[in-house]
Amino acid sequence: LQGEFLTRSVLGIGINVAQQEFDPSLPNPTSLLLELPGNRITPADLLQAFCDAFSTRHAQGATQLHEDCMERLWRNDGFYPYADHNGPFEATIRGINPHTGELTLIDQNRQPRHYWFKEVEAVIE
Repeated sequence: LQGEFLTRSVLGIGINVAQQEFDPSLPNPTSLLLELPGNRITPADLLQAFCDAFSTRHAQGATQLHEDCMERLWRNDGFYPYADHNGPFEATIRGINPHTGELTLIDQNRQPRHYWFKEVEAVIE
């Protein structure tokens, strides 16, 4: 962080390739094997496909990346349960500020609610 702005970040990715059983406390785990039964992908092929996709995305401008992210965002299409320090509520995602990462939800009273990292959680029923 630099002041109130995020200037750099590190992210990691994990891809479950052949896992078939998961910890029951996980809300929605899956793997390539479960999603694409019968299509065995080798780790080398997976790595190459990932590197190709990453290179394509890396070449895109920030505006296009943000638009694509917003289109594919989990729970971007309706009202869902969330919880913050005041308790549970239902809301829909209005957007994510591309410069600060601040999440804006709109609750069922049409009131905007703004959140920084870990200030709100999605409730999975």
